[in-house]
Amino acid sequence: MKLQLSLSLPSETGKTQPTQGHIDIADCPDLAVMGLSLADSKAVLRWIQSTVVNHQIQALDVKHRNCPICGSARELKGYRCVRYRSLFGDVNTRVARWRTCCCNGERSGRPAAVRQSWINAEMQYIHAELAATVPYARAIQLLKLVLPTGTTAIST
Repeated sequence: MKLQLSLSLPSETGKTQPTQGHIDIADCPDLAVMGLSLADSKAVLRWIQSTVVNHQIQALDVKHRNCPICGSARELKGYRCVRYRSLFGDVNTRVARWRTCCCNGERSGRPAAVRQSWINAEMQYIHAELAATVPYARAIQLLKLVLPTGTTAIST
């Protein structure tokens, strides 16, 4: 059976952008394994996280396009690939790189700390809590057991 998923995200103009995906699940499973399996739920969470993060990255790119000092639109230098790490799966995405504005000699882009931190604060907190209470190898096993890892596994 194919489970159809649909997610609508608002755009800058106020219109919604529907995104669809699907996941294959068993048609007639045994009573003990009815519903979504842990693997299925991880795949759904990864897909939702990937869709939402990509939408938010696009919104950040639009927000950072204009120079923070004079407000003029900056030229696109190119894109760089980043992996955003979160509790609900890693998301591989592209982030725009903007040229510096000619209104000043300083860099008017994002601060270096923001530019290089591609890990969710909740994930950092969970890692820190586990590191304080559980050996590293066991913490990794626990995270892999209950949380989605890697990139999205849903067909779009």
